[in-house]
Amino acid sequence: MKNISIVIFALILCRQGRAQNSEQDLKKIQFNIFASGARATFSSNPSAPSKFPALELRLGAGIVKPIGKNIEIRSRVTFGTKFKRDPFNKAGQPYPIGPPYLGLDELASNRNHYFMEIPLVVQFNLPHPKIGFSLGINYRFFLPHNSSVDELTNKRELGVISGITYRLSEGFHIGLDYCVGLTRIYSPSGLIDNQSFSAAARNQFAQLRLDYKIKREK
Repeated sequence: MKNISIVIFALILCRQGRAQNSEQDLKKIQFNIFASGARATFSSNPSAPSKFPALELRLGAGIVKPIGKNIEIRSRVTFGTKFKRDPFNKAGQPYPIGPPYLGLDELASNRNHYFMEIPLVVQFNLPHPKIGFSLGINYRFFLPHNSSVDELTNKRELGVISGITYRLSEGFHIGLDYCVGLTRIYSPSGLIDNQSFSAAARNQFAQLRLDYKIKREK
């Protein structure tokens, strides 16, 4: 009877130890670094002759907080660049882009735009295959520029961001994200040929990203 009691007591201790380790794992915060390349476009209403695609690059660092066995809260601080592109409307050529979207063509081609970004997402990770799905909010602030001012200067915007992640290894994750802007960044109105018009445009982007875990702490 004494031996049976010792065995039962040992099993209880092992179970409690495993539970404590599991709780400690959930409390750990993961730190990572991040890089991505994106294709940025404008979503417009009514539809414009072009989406004015441009290249965006991002670098940043973030944290991951487990809140369950397969659920994480993820956030990061990112510095990004929206690179200028060749304009559709060039001097000495017919203008393929007319009102009310001349301003969008100029906005995409007049200069590089620099911004800070803070996404906050909830990610659900499948154990097999090693895939995660995320959904959340993306906050972006376009930085001022010394030489020019346009519709994106000092602009703050919110967007809905979703993504899919594949865990290449314990440290490396690769993923695809798509973000749709909720904030109007361009909203001209007026008269064209004595006809009133109004339009609206929002930012959107699709990005390929790579995350690398650099540290784990309690």
